[in-house]
Amino acid sequence: MLDPQTLSDLNIASLRTKLDYCQTTGGKEYLDMLLKLQQISYPEILERQRIIKFICGQAGRWKMPIGEEDVFYVKQYLGSTYVALEGGNRIGRMLSSLYRFAFHKEQYYFTLTGIKATLRLVQEIVLLCRTVYDPAMPRSLKEKLEGVQEAAASLGIAEQGYTTFLHEEPNPMMVFNVDSRLRSQHRDTIADILKTYYQLETFYSLASAHMHMKLVFPELREKGQDIYLEGLIHPLVRHCSANSLHTNGKHMMIITGPNMSGKSTFMKSVGLAFVMAYLGIGVAAASAAIPVMDVIISCIDIKDDIEKGYSYFFSEVQRVRAIAEQIRTGKRVVVIGDELFKGTNVQDAVDCTSMVLQGFLKHERNFYFIATHFTTVAEQFEHEPGCLPICFDGKVVDGEIAFDYRLKPGISSLRIGSLILQQQQVINLLDPITATVMPALK
Repeated sequence: MLDPQTLSDLNIASLRTKLDYCQTTGGKEYLDMLLKLQQISYPEILERQRIIKFICGQAGRWKMPIGEEDVFYVKQYLGSTYVALEGGNRIGRMLSSLYRFAFHKEQYYFTLTGIKATLRLVQEIVLLCRTVYDPAMPRSLKEKLEGVQEAAASLGIAEQGYTTFLHEEPNPMMVFNVDSRLRSQHRDTIADILKTYYQLETFYSLASAHMHMKLVFPELREKGQDIYLEGLIHPLVRHCSANSLHTNGKHMMIITGPNMSGKSTFMKSVGLAFVMAYLGIGVAAASAAIPVMDVIISCIDIKDDIEKGYSYFFSEVQRVRAIAEQIRTGKRVVVIGDELFKGTNVQDAVDCTSMVLQGFLKHERNFYFIATHFTTVAEQFEHEPGCLPICFDGKVVDGEIAFDYRLKPGISSLRIGSLILQQQQVINLLDPITATVMPALK
């Protein structure tokens, strides 16, 4: 659902930092996988939201007991090539004492330490599952917890076995028997227990981030009705102004306004609201209702490709083509485009933008957020039934620019480029007379 360009455009790496409370590499990797939103469906998103809500409601009972160091020792042990002797046969019994005291002390104590680390890890995970278990919890979460306990029971190690290894000194025969059971028979079982733990850790991480960031769970809409975002902010921007959007049957939002007025931040806020809602956590808004779409795709920070011989403009065209291909498949798409076709002359850019928006309008099942400086394009589509013109505006008072960063209906025609150029004294710097006496810029 999120390709590399969109991951970059929406700065998902920085969002990940905010969401990551995982202590294990496995948990972090599972979080990375979730953030790509691959092949996600409405029931899966809804169930994930139920899980995060449940964990938030009983956060005091959740304490993730496993660190990366614990996992490291277990993986070292399970992945070792040391031969596990079968202590149940006659040869094993005869060799057991020699194995420990004469020839393979290092291997023996490595095995013993590995067994202790593995049993301690399994015991901690099972204890977590028992502690947080609730018959009323979401079905899939309950199945995960029950699966862990069933897998642990299948190891065939009695409670006394855990006690002996973790608090006493087992005899060599017991070490060989349990070693064989763990490494030869149940290596995959332990891997499955760890895999489930990583998922639980990631869900707890998301719940922790939800609470810490004071997010609000959105209403998730299956059929893709209107987008409703009240008091939306960008979760990664400090002191961000809140804005609201109700699409009210419109599917193409054309956003105008001068540079630095807030267009890009707003569009990225919308994109992140979709991403966060699909992760199952809340959004950075006062309230929200978000339809479940198939693809989120952006066209914001496009770069040329010297190796392929692509110019900046051709790279932009290729990106718009990728968007068109997604739409062509019949998938329901959210498109976020910031200043399409910046790499060509103004008239070309106007014509290209107009043609693409005409195409977008024909596909009413999607949502398009398109920012443009071209007021002529915005005016061309202003009265189209599916179009919602919105803008960020500002004003110039005594040569100073002021923005309120508030989303408004309509089209902004404010131009401030030359004023910014003058404010930054660029023209003065290029004047050989004034440049020698001009104060340094701060």
